[in-house]
Amino acid sequence: MTDISTGARGGRAIVIGGGLTGMLAAWALSEVMDEVTVLERDREPTGPDFRPGVPQGRHAHAFMEGGQRALEELLPGIIDELVEAGATRTKLPAELLWLDYAGWNDRGTAIRGSAGSFLTCTRPMLDWIVRARVLKSPRISIRHGITVSALLCSQDAVRGVVAQEKGGEPEELTAPLVVDASGRGSNAPRWLRELGYPEPKEELIDSGMAYASRLLHRTPESEKESFNVVMIQPVLSTPRFGLLIPVEDNRWLVALGGLRGYEPPTESDEWTQFAKELRSPMIHKMIENAEPATNVFGFRNTQNRRRYYEKLSRRPDGFLVLGDAACTFNPVYGQGMSVACFEGLALRKLLARHGAGKGMTRKAQKMVARTIRNPWTMATSEDRRYPTTVGGGRPNALERMLDWYVKRVSAEALVNPVAGKAFFSVVMLLEPPTHLFRPGVVLAALRRRGASVTVPEPVLAGAQTDDDSPGIASGNR
Repeated sequence: MTDISTGARGGRAIVIGGGLTGMLAAWALSEVMDEVTVLERDREPTGPDFRPGVPQGRHAHAFMEGGQRALEELLPGIIDELVEAGATRTKLPAELLWLDYAGWNDRGTAIRGSAGSFLTCTRPMLDWIVRARVLKSPRISIRHGITVSALLCSQDAVRGVVAQEKGGEPEELTAPLVVDASGRGSNAPRWLRELGYPEPKEELIDSGMAYASRLLHRTPESEKESFNVVMIQPVLSTPRFGLLIPVEDNRWLVALGGLRGYEPPTESDEWTQFAKELRSPMIHKMIENAEPATNVFGFRNTQNRRRYYEKLSRRPDGFLVLGDAACTFNPVYGQGMSVACFEGLALRKLLARHGAGKGMTRKAQKMVARTIRNPWTMATSEDRRYPTTVGGGRPNALERMLDWYVKRVSAEALVNPVAGKAFFSVVMLLEPPTHLFRPGVVLAALRRRGASVTVPEPVLAGAQTDDDSPGIASGNR
């Protein structure tokens, strides 16, 4: 038995999972614990490489403005480090070409309604930089290539885990505080059941979305454009979507997807052809002459899944579940990494107030529930609109009315700076959804000036004539 349970400052903790959630949790814990040991199943990386333990790692990732602020508060200077390494901050909505269900955004008008930015880079680069910063702490260590198989518990309190390195024997690692940040594949429900505790209630809402992504080298012509990101949303008549974002090393990461029954191919030529079948050919025009940097990789596990650990009638003290292990969101909406930052920041504040003693993890699990409530509502409300969705039930009369209203706000946000700022503040996780019901936003939505405004189809800089306006975009209303 390896004892990692005592320490002069405040004991020691085990964090299961060395991804973003786990590293930020370890950082928060290190401020009150003597030692924090991170247990990571994947081998030790030698650089910013794709990891098997991050199944969505080859696909698009974005830090919403709210998530950036939380990450910066946890790790001061980290955003500058990411930008210096090649990450891009895209001002919203001025540097975004966005085809909403109602049409394209008028970026000229919307500039006055700016709501911060989102930051894009590949997931391996992000993890590499955050990991390097966190491991500078002398109180944090990490073991690679080790898998946790069970919790250790006595007298309704956690006392550690059973873990095993590849090719080795199982060993007991003892600690009075264990955090499960192992992601979508978490075995926490089974561990609790094996100890005689109830499993958490689980809610699953699955739209059946699937997407396929690849990295491409940016074309020289793209340097002339005044936008960074292209986003094309699906509608029922054309249930396909696309996203183009800039990442480090002068590359694009392009994701093409569809609802259930309209899944994208992963063969190269067919994937490029799929881009032609979106509601606008904009992404296809940009990538048709771009040199691929990787193969195409598919992803279908886009379900929203929430496990209600905070509602357990019985649970062992000292056990906390964070990140995707507690709640996964449809990755299409780009909320997961920001939520991980919110949880890490909230955990640090909770530890500063209450320490890591008895009862802390119950408080922290309720804190997690509060943190994920708004992102969960936003993601699942959007997914429940689609007829392909399984789970969650069909929207009731009140939910349909709210959906009608949010659609009006979304459409008005394309051309109205008041509605635009409010809408993007919510999307960027700066404000709760109730922000959309402020008087000025309600008035803009009910007047619906945007219904009479048609914004023209985007014209790429290299294809403009003297009569074209740069960076203006349009679509079908």
